[in-house]
Amino acid sequence: SLKLGNMAHNAAITACERASGWVMALGLLERLRKPQRASAVSYNSAMSALQQGSQWRPGLQLLDLLLQAGLQASPVTVGAASLAPWRRAFAALANFGDPEVEDNAIAFNAILSSCDARPSFVVELLRSMQKRKVRATVISYNSAITACKKSWKLSVHLLEDMQHAQLLPDAVSFNSGITASETGAN
Repeated sequence: SLKLGNMAHNAAITACERASGWVMALGLLERLRKPQRASAVSYNSAMSALQQGSQWRPGLQLLDLLLQAGLQASPVTVGAASLAPWRRAFAALANFGDPEVEDNAIAFNAILSSCDARPSFVVELLRSMQKRKVRATVISYNSAITACKKSWKLSVHLLEDMQHAQLLPDAVSFNSGITASETGAN
């Protein structure tokens, strides 16, 4: 039988993600896990495939397996796990305590986008970004404003914060703010 290396397996797992074949992606990952050859890239690719298939529970199980295997979680890992309900996504921030794991806006943005209608968590997450010296982006603020759709005052405050941060609000920023104003007024 033909033996595939890690790179070939990872490429195949990524192809499964693109084809919405999360079941096959898990099978390929399992073939790598048995002889303990799975890398963080293998897990991340499989978690992305699960995310595409809206399968957040197995994605979180893979996150646990990745950490149990002694592999480092990365912003890609947290992003792939961010489809989980907001509490779990927010808890994924704990993985950034390791100095080996780089904080970046992409991972925070993924978690922000999972905080739907949770304004207090959005505010805490934006504070956490500041404490960790991660510069919020327009996407960060757009995700935050969207999550605050029932709090028009907070949405307006976030739009003002964007300007103080020298970020130019875009159509998504304003549309989300308008939606919050309409929702909050009702």
